[in-house]
Amino acid sequence: MLGNNLKLLASLHARALTGSGSVVVICGESGLGKTYTVETFLASLNGADVVLRASGRPQTSKPLYPLYEALTEYLGKAWWRRYAQPARDLAVALPYVGSWLKPLLPDSSPGVSAGLPGDIFTERSQYPHLLDFIRRSVKKQPALFWIDSVQWVDQETLEFLKYLRNHAAGGNILWILSINPHAPGISSPAGVEQFLAYYRAAADREDVRFCELRPYRRESLESLMGRILGAPVELDTGSANLLYERTQGVPYIVKTVMDLLRQEGQLVFERGTFRLAAPLQELSLPASLMSAIGERLRTVYRSVPAARGILEAAAVIGEQFEDATLDAVLDLCDTYTLLNTIEEQQHLVRNLLEQRRWEFEHVTIRDFIYSSLGRTAARIHTRLAEHLVATGCDDSSQVAFHFRAAGNTAAAVLYSLRHARQCLQHGFFREAQRTLDELWESGDIFSHPEYAADRFGIHYDRALSYYYTGAYEEALRQLASLHDAPGPEEVMRVGLLLAQCLNKGSHPGDFTRAAEILEELAAQPAPRGLTGRVLAELVVSYAHLNRYADARHVFVRADRLLSQSDQPLERAQLMRKACIFYEPELSIPILKRAVEVARRRRIDHEVVRALTNLSTEYLFLADFERARLTIESALRVGEELGGFGMDYLLNNLAIVHLRSGNVVQGVALLQRALEHASRAVNQLILRVNQAACILADRGPGEAAELLLRLLDEAMVIGEEMYTTAIRLNLAAAYRALGRYAAALEQLAACDTGLAEFDPAYGEQRTRLLLGVLQAAGALHPGRPVPPRRSIGAHPEIYLVDMQFWGD
Repeated sequence: MLGNNLKLLASLHARALTGSGSVVVICGESGLGKTYTVETFLASLNGADVVLRASGRPQTSKPLYPLYEALTEYLGKAWWRRYAQPARDLAVALPYVGSWLKPLLPDSSPGVSAGLPGDIFTERSQYPHLLDFIRRSVKKQPALFWIDSVQWVDQETLEFLKYLRNHAAGGNILWILSINPHAPGISSPAGVEQFLAYYRAAADREDVRFCELRPYRRESLESLMGRILGAPVELDTGSANLLYERTQGVPYIVKTVMDLLRQEGQLVFERGTFRLAAPLQELSLPASLMSAIGERLRTVYRSVPAARGILEAAAVIGEQFEDATLDAVLDLCDTYTLLNTIEEQQHLVRNLLEQRRWEFEHVTIRDFIYSSLGRTAARIHTRLAEHLVATGCDDSSQVAFHFRAAGNTAAAVLYSLRHARQCLQHGFFREAQRTLDELWESGDIFSHPEYAADRFGIHYDRALSYYYTGAYEEALRQLASLHDAPGPEEVMRVGLLLAQCLNKGSHPGDFTRAAEILEELAAQPAPRGLTGRVLAELVVSYAHLNRYADARHVFVRADRLLSQSDQPLERAQLMRKACIFYEPELSIPILKRAVEVARRRRIDHEVVRALTNLSTEYLFLADFERARLTIESALRVGEELGGFGMDYLLNNLAIVHLRSGNVVQGVALLQRALEHASRAVNQLILRVNQAACILADRGPGEAAELLLRLLDEAMVIGEEMYTTAIRLNLAAAYRALGRYAAALEQLAACDTGLAEFDPAYGEQRTRLLLGVLQAAGALHPGRPVPPRRSIGAHPEIYLVDMQFWGD
């Protein structure tokens, strides 16, 4: 098994040498040899490779911490001190940085300004920049990036590693991810299982591999022991069976037992072979792995009395630790020397020279020591937390972890709140939401003095985290509890966020209420930038309510205010909304500027949104080639963002093919788009377009049945706007079936006010009305109205494109 895995790693390394990266997941329970496999492979290299190593740690949930740890360690000893620009690039790619970068950073860094909601660097938009930075950091050298204990990494790192699956091939890095999915105390077992399933599904690709380690079989026990001991091993059948029964073929347990047998003189080396001095039934064999570890610890405690305190403190720190930290916590000055002695005598720890750290030989040793501490653990946790605070640690989650483990709930709550707010500031909304949810579920926060002093700010922060993770109903519930805003600006912040949540709804009543709130806010004295943001959101409310003339008027006011307050990103978001109410000839130049601003600011989500809206304007002008090129450009960015905006883009690309007469390709794209659609309204639009394809390809009967169901569905979810498109196609189906009265009934029910938003609605209604009357013999044929949005040779069928209105 080891040989096969080493061959696999060697072949993937050969790919990296040719500039083709890959990623391999090594999965297995504790003791099966994950670390040994990777270290054996690294030892076989000639040293020309750049090796970056990081580990997940349960003590910290700092977003992207393992990547931060590896990069700071590598750049700190490489070339970053000679260049300020790489550090600035890292600040953009990884804004949650430590103090070592701050002297090189500009005064302003990406983040939420004054706690106001708005589009910023969200975690997914960082992944392409972060990956690009890592690749440029290692330059053209082949590199290995090993992340151990993936089960302990924070949620943002886990999402980045999932992103890697489809993007590792584009560089010269071999990514090695080792994970124990059954480690006790994993904070998100479901997330780990999803991660494993995601990689298993792609394990047949050349650039993705999945290795699952299992215990050795009984017949392989002697060969495993021989590899561990470095020489052949001969055992009698009874001893081998007993040994396998006690160790279950787990390599680390086998190694621990072998070391103990050798230490006690029961396993001897004679004439080039290891043999037992007597059958195991007559010798003492540890009853379990724990008893074997306990015996090793007692031996080292007897020979090095100070070892007990050092190893106990190290176990509280984690699987990896620094001797300088132990010196500070234990008031020692010779920890390094003592750790060297422990390593030489019992191999319980080992020195990671490259990382300037130590680690336990195996996580089982650390767990055994920690579980035996009792009340001593709380005292050490307290001293560690106080040490982190005294040294200015910027990882509040780690401080909170140690205070919580020490039983100091008040201090743990305080630092958990700081951690959540740091995450909000830098755009890590999922981690902020998780942290605040934990505080709410435990109930500890409600009796904390910080809650009494800043109840408004804490509830607002929780609402903000819900808004940015798409939990709009939860955000509204939090905002509903805010009745004590301390000042007019805070009132405006709450009102703006409340309106944004309502605009994400699907009922006209929500849009009306949002418009009323925003109109009231816009009339209040406030900084120009804040009023501009309020007006920009009011544009969306008016658009939802089909008040396009009002939206156009407010758009001009918002643009002026945002320009005067020098907010280019907010202006780009506003410009993207120009497609709502301007004719394409006017909106296309504005949308192009929005794309340029978003690209310059490296806000990739906004690039996708602006390009999507630009494609709909080209579709309206029947400029299919430019529409196609625009959509393909957006698709490339969307794929880099883990599939962002795919349902919008694939729908619009399907319309390009359908309007060009390629129904087969259009139908396939619509099905792909439906697989990406999560919002009910997007699913409705896609199914309306699928019904249109059925009407064009398979006949009006089947299409009419589906369209009637979609009409009911649109009414249920409150998307009356799209009933017009459904009724137009339903009228076309009834006309083809000869049901002229039913067709006229559907046309009469169409919302004629929508013609102000899109003239194609009115044109299509007029065309169908004339066609129905002509087919019924009530009107002579006249001059045809040219189709705007239809399928090839079927001008009577209407297709719905998709745009981004909100932020």
